[in-house]
Amino acid sequence: MSILDASIPQGHEHLEQGHWFFDEEQWVVCASAGEDLDGKRNLHISAERSKEPLTQASLRFSSLNEAKRFVASYFERPVVDCAPGDFPSPESL
Repeated sequence: MSILDASIPQGHEHLEQGHWFFDEEQWVVCASAGEDLDGKRNLHISAERSKEPLTQASLRFSSLNEAKRFVASYFERPVVDCAPGDFPSPESL
């Protein structure tokens, strides 16, 4: 099992623009990342792990790769890029 990462463009039918992370093991959107005006990445964890709670749900990183490394480490699974069309739809959840 892995964490799927999709870069969602503006105007997507179900998701806001940004990067969305989907945990295949828990079958849930577990995080999202957007870009600040200064180019930093805000990462919001929406599915905390009970054995490893966070002190804050939103974290800030200097790059998307740094945010992806955190997601992989926190959820203890590799992050795999996927196309927006391969990201699970609300109907499939």
